[in-house]
Amino acid sequence: MIALHDKIGRQYKGCYLYGSLAQGFYQSEQSDINLLVIVEDGTNIHPIRKAFLPIWEKYSDVLVTPPGVATKSAFQRHLELTPLMAHHINKHGKQVQGTTRAVRRTSSLDQRAAVGHLSAQILEASNALLPDIIFTEEGKTKALALLRQLVRQLRRGPVELTEEPLDLYLELQVHLQERIAELEIQVPAAEEDTEPPYHLPELYTVYEKMDQLILAVNDINVLKAFDLDSLQAQADGLFGGVQIGTPEQLMLAVEYDNPLEHLLRSYRHQWGVDLLQTMEPPISRSLQHAARFTSNILIFDLPQAYLTAADDKDIHKVIHDFQNKLLNARLQNELLGRLQVVEKSEPDNPLPERTAPLPQRISAIFKHLEWWTNYYAQAMNSALESS
Repeated sequence: MIALHDKIGRQYKGCYLYGSLAQGFYQSEQSDINLLVIVEDGTNIHPIRKAFLPIWEKYSDVLVTPPGVATKSAFQRHLELTPLMAHHINKHGKQVQGTTRAVRRTSSLDQRAAVGHLSAQILEASNALLPDIIFTEEGKTKALALLRQLVRQLRRGPVELTEEPLDLYLELQVHLQERIAELEIQVPAAEEDTEPPYHLPELYTVYEKMDQLILAVNDINVLKAFDLDSLQAQADGLFGGVQIGTPEQLMLAVEYDNPLEHLLRSYRHQWGVDLLQTMEPPISRSLQHAARFTSNILIFDLPQAYLTAADDKDIHKVIHDFQNKLLNARLQNELLGRLQVVEKSEPDNPLPERTAPLPQRISAIFKHLEWWTNYYAQAMNSALESS
């Protein structure tokens, strides 16, 4: 980062180290090194890539993940959209380069939101229990990595390679259920229903979301004696992943971490008690979710992909992938417009033609992501003011 600072000059404002290394439980060959570079507003991303590529070629085995890159304004906005990250950086983050601390003081953390985020993460990590259902090797690796990462965070210590995914998952659930118990979540009593579509003891409700099958059970400990292979045989080929949790966990995950997907009716109830039928998170939370979605792409996904693109062929792939993400943002806006949550809108300047220079096309994607993030952040603030 010192070398990057030397090459970028005054536009370089700071670099934050966060995550496991900052907290003291980094595990070699398993943990990532999490870095976020802050630059002056209006900084051109292309000189940053030129300066970073030699660093990546030399240290990629150590870094594992390239740094995120944010302008000062985008960084502050992202912290407002992501209070958990703001709290984490304030508490654990280390400014390894730069002289001015850019993180504002944060208010006390909303515990329901914190548990909701953890609930969603553990649901996603439960895909590692049935990895053979996941379509891609990358997806399998990602699910197991998330599961192990969450356990490292809980233990504040290492996870051995020999530890089984089910044991790790149940360890997380012990902690999660303790935190959920403090919130006194009310879950409707199960009613007599038809024969459950999946033979899983204590099954309470079944949802589908895109290619994911979501199963909530009353007692997560039934998994200890359950043959997961039998569930895999029932779901294999029909879904791209199976998530298993408790009713309370699912309610918190949807209400606080995935309210936009609930608003857009992505959760399709299939059997059991429809927990989400009467759930109505505030519109401002869904708009916050929409803004956070594009902000994450703007600060992390796109810079990380572009900074490590080795040649023009790689850059073409980056452009293709992230133009698709912009298309998803536009389709999302159309759906929200039909629901009369926001007015249908889009950036004034269209993306350049395919014949335009690659740097121009990359810059345009950054500008569109900035536009969408600012658009939803303003809509969120307007919804908060009118509520």
